[in-house]
Amino acid sequence: MRKFFLTILTFITLYEAAFAQSVLITGANRGIGLGFVRYYLGKQFTVYATYQSEVKSAELLEIKDKNLILIQADYEQPNTALGTIKCIIKQELLTFSF
Repeated sequence: MRKFFLTILTFITLYEAAFAQSVLITGANRGIGLGFVRYYLGKQFTVYATYQSEVKSAELLEIKDKNLILIQADYEQPNTALGTIKCIIKQELLTFSF
């Protein structure tokens, strides 16, 4: 199992280096999600971070970084995922450079 996770982490690292400049992290308000937010901000990625409740997201909401885009999203509601995707596409198109 450990070898599997190391393989996945290696793949993610190679993908990051080759392609990614932006990431979407759902459940970014705590635990692993919050850790990923900090990790990718440290690598100068644009981070789209979703959270459900402001009350439970104080630590995430305190992060001040120009590359952090917060999206409040309740995925139990219909069309929330589609709305999140539209928000990200719109933002990416606004910042896309040739």
